Amino acid sequence: MKINIAINVLEKAANSKAVNFKSLKDIYKLAALKNHPDRKQGELSEFSMVEINKAWEFVSGKAAEVDRLIASKGTKQSFENQTSPIKDHDLTDSGLPAFFSRETLLNKAFTIVKDSKWNDWNNNKFETIYFEKYQVSVHIYSSVIIITNIKDALETGRKCTEYRINWGLDNDAIGMQRFYEWVRNINNDSCLTSVLANIYTADYKDINEYTCSAELAKGLKVTRSELKAVKVFSPFKLNKIKPLTEVKAKVSANHLIKIIANGQYCNLQRNYRHTDDYSYDSASNFGQKVFENPFKLLKELIEDRSQCFHVFKYNNGFSFGQHSNDGNSVIPSIENRFPSFDLIQSNNIAIQ
Repeated sequence: MKINIAINVLEKAANSKAVNFKSLKDIYKLAALKNHPDRKQGELSEFSMVEINKAWEFVSGKAAEVDRLIASKGTKQSFENQTSPIKDHDLTDSGLPAFFSRETLLNKAFTIVKDSKWNDWNNNKFETIYFEKYQVSVHIYSSVIIITNIKDALETGRKCTEYRINWGLDNDAIGMQRFYEWVRNINNDSCLTSVLANIYTADYKDINEYTCSAELAKGLKVTRSELKAVKVFSPFKLNKIKPLTEVKAKVSANHLIKIIANGQYCNLQRNYRHTDDYSYDSASNFGQKVFENPFKLLKELIEDRSQCFHVFKYNNGFSFGQHSNDGNSVIPSIENRFPSFDLIQSNNIAIQ
C-alpha cells in the first residue's frame, strides 16, 4: 500500500480531509466510529474495519512523510485554484502596450518635480526623484545621497556627472542629521537649489583618475565622478531612444530598450522570478505579472543590467532576464505605440 492510498482510504471512510498527521489520527478514530459493524447495524459500509485498520497501521509510524505529502497536496490544490495574473489580465489579449499615455505612466512610475523650491529631504528615502528644471535626479539612501546631472542622459558619447554626499558613519541617523544641519546652514529653506550650487562649486581634490572629492562640512563629504550617459535614465530624454525599425534575427538589450521605451510591443510580462524561499514563491505565483507600466523596468534595463543579463528571440517574441532565476518575455510590434491619451481612468490606480 502507498501512503497516499492509505490517506485516501481514511479520509473517504471518515468523509473528512486531513491537514496534517495529527488530524489524520483523529480522522482514523472518526472513520472507525462511522464504519464499525456494531454501529452500522447490518448496513453495508464502503470500507471495512479491516481496510481502515490496515490503512492506519501503514501510516501510523510515518508522521513526517504524511505531513509532507498532505502539505504538497494542499499546495497543488491551492495553486490550481489560483487565478492567473497573466492569462486573466485585461492587457494580455488587448494587443496594447498599456492603457495609459506615456506621460501618465512616467508620472506614475517616478516622482517628477517641477517645484524649484523643493526641500522634502525627509520623506523620499529609497526612491529616485527627477527634477525637470534642474535636469538632475536625487536618490536618498540611508547612508548616502546621490545626485546625478541628467542633462545629457541617454546620449551616445556623452557623460553625466554623479555626486555622492556621504558622512562616513556607521550610524545613518546621525549621518542624515549631519546632512540636514548642513543644508539648513547653507539655506534657511533647505532647498535643492542651494545644495546644487554648493556641490557644483566645491573645492574638489583628485582621489584617482576617475573620482575626486571635497569636504562640504566637518564630517560631510561629496565625491564626483563621471558616468556613461547612455547608461543613465531620464524621463525627460526618452526622445533620444529612437523606435526600432525592424525586428532582426539576433536581438540585443538595445533592441529591447527601444521597443519598451516607444511602446512597440504587447504582452510584456514576468513569467517567473525565483528566490531562495519556495513557500513565498509559491504564494506569490512565482512572481508572475503583467507589466502595466514598463518604465521602472526600462530604467533597470538602462542602468542596472547584470553581467548575467540575457535576451534572445523565441518564436515571435523576446525572452530576457537579469539571471537564470528571472524570466520575462515580450512580443515586439513595430507599429504599436503608447496611447495618446489614457484609455481608462487612472485616479487612485497604482499602475504596476
